[in-house]
Amino acid sequence: MAARIKRGRPTKYNPLMCERVIGLGMDGKSKAQIARDLGISRSCWHDWVDKHQEFSDAVKEAEWHAMAWWEDQGQLGMFQGQKFNATAFIFQVKNRFPSVYRDRQEHNVKSEAEIKHTGKIEHVTSKDVAQAPTADAALRAFEAMRKNLATQAPIGNA
Repeated sequence: MAARIKRGRPTKYNPLMCERVIGLGMDGKSKAQIARDLGISRSCWHDWVDKHQEFSDAVKEAEWHAMAWWEDQGQLGMFQGQKFNATAFIFQVKNRFPSVYRDRQEHNVKSEAEIKHTGKIEHVTSKDVAQAPTADAALRAFEAMRKNLATQAPIGNA
């Protein structure tokens, strides 16, 4: 089998860079700032994270250190009074660490219900609501339909 020819520029990757990544994280630097310091592009950054486990681990550790650095700045700022820009600090931590610092909480609720109605609506139908000439007329038709449903036999009773 023929030897495979390597194409393209040789990689700049060096496992010793991992210590630099962690050190920059300890200074509160972002991924973009660390990549700039290493002289690599965003695509190269992601390529190294995917291909080199030690680099991926260093990036995770650097992010952890950066978050601690920013938390330290916030604690120090609490005692600086007006010299500390709390708004800028809040924006920094919310945007740098969105999975940890955010105001919005997401809740996923799943519900299943089956409703069977065997009663007959005699006076108003959904077609009456849809074909109403004005919003007020549609609302009145809907209310009439709702009242009609309420007077029908409860679900499950024959």
